[in-house]
Amino acid sequence: MTSLGLRPTFPRGINPEGAIVGFYLVGAASHGFLLHQGIVTHIEVPGASATRPRAINPQGDIVGFYVAGGVTHGFLFVEGSFTTIDVPGASSTQPFGINPWGDIVGQYSAGGIFHGFLLHEGTFTTIDVPGASSTQPLGINPRGDISGMYLAGGITHGFLLDKGGSFTSIDVPGASSTAAQGINPRGDIIGTYSAGGITHGFLARWSRDRVAGGASLTRGLMRRPRRAAWWGYYDGSNVAVAGKIAMGFDTTLLLDRR
Repeated sequence: MTSLGLRPTFPRGINPEGAIVGFYLVGAASHGFLLHQGIVTHIEVPGASATRPRAINPQGDIVGFYVAGGVTHGFLFVEGSFTTIDVPGASSTQPFGINPWGDIVGQYSAGGIFHGFLLHEGTFTTIDVPGASSTQPLGINPRGDISGMYLAGGITHGFLLDKGGSFTSIDVPGASSTAAQGINPRGDIIGTYSAGGITHGFLARWSRDRVAGGASLTRGLMRRPRRAAWWGYYDGSNVAVAGKIAMGFDTTLLLDRR
């Protein structure tokens, strides 16, 4: 099949080979798909009433979640075979990201509270941002850095959890909510934020070699490793808009126009 037809369609992940996964709707039912080299392959967990793939890694391994018997389970789809992913004791499990090494991140519910999880070599680790009422990891890069969002005090914030176990909040200035949805091997983060009732996208990029005003910052001037982050989006007139993300790093924040 080469087309999904005129159906509501929601792409959710892409890998370096250009393979895209997501889901489409037929009535109220959701069905998964893989689009690769112009060919659409349906992804349906046997016995499920809904299937939603969310991410695909360079090897073509796909993660997502499905509903069966009114319960939401996670799945891993590798070379045509499904494996169910359920966090022990959870009432629902939803994987959202997978890296090249097969590490999987997502969200589960237990006791009415949403927690994040990391599945690494068969072992689950809970991820809870300190002080958060819910935590939702959404992406993981090859290094093991995790991006996502959390709820605290009724406000949604983005977060970065680095390989060393340190959390950093990501809040676009002036936004009423921020969600960090994906992270690449370099550590660049994409996501969305809301301001004035409008949802925008942002990109937060780490930089080691430039400072505000276009001046160069040579490695010799850096007494210790530093990282800078910037975010940007294009408004309706296609003009680059620059701003800062309060991420706690000590170098200048900037936006490179492209």
